[in-house]
Amino acid sequence: MPCRHGTSPVHAVQRPLRPAVEHDRRLSLKVAGTPHSGPESLYQALKFPARPDVQKDIGRQSNGMAAKKRAYRPDNPPVRPDWNRIKKYAMMAALATKLQQHPDAFAAALMETSGRLCAEVSYRDFYWGAKPRQDGSYTGRNVLGRMLTKLRRKLEQADGDADQAAHAFLERHTGRSRGTADHQRPRPVDRNVRGGKRRVKAK
Repeated sequence: MPCRHGTSPVHAVQRPLRPAVEHDRRLSLKVAGTPHSGPESLYQALKFPARPDVQKDIGRQSNGMAAKKRAYRPDNPPVRPDWNRIKKYAMMAALATKLQQHPDAFAAALMETSGRLCAEVSYRDFYWGAKPRQDGSYTGRNVLGRMLTKLRRKLEQADGDADQAAHAFLERHTGRSRGTADHQRPRPVDRNVRGGKRRVKAK
């Protein structure tokens, strides 16, 4: 079901509108031997590069919301000091990792939105998401929705090659030629990444 954002059509990535895409958001990831329920879990784990025990506990959570709650526990160690500066790249790397590890299902979900803007529908977070209004438009920065839109465009430009699209996505918007995320920081990986097998280059 299409919505509207100003004069541009919006595809809202949320269960009431597109169940198939909502289901796809639950595709799991595996990074440095640690499973994650999805990009949100990996994103939260990247806040604590010096504490693999905290990262693994975040990864054990059953969904993104639970992972986020675990990352905000008051007894946690401090978040990495440069987090506000690198958090957008961390999310981009998490999305790129998802595309690489699920090149068929996630790519198909993205391509279903072709020609439309993606919106991360949220009634609380107006930075990553956008709140629907009664007139059918949205209000909010919709940073995550815009990232998904850009990732889909890279996939279209790469003729459906998920690995090529993931690396082009990061190169275009971060200035780095190649990279997804590991548990220390977003860093380059081997281009032959499929099905969760990751060979991280030393740097």
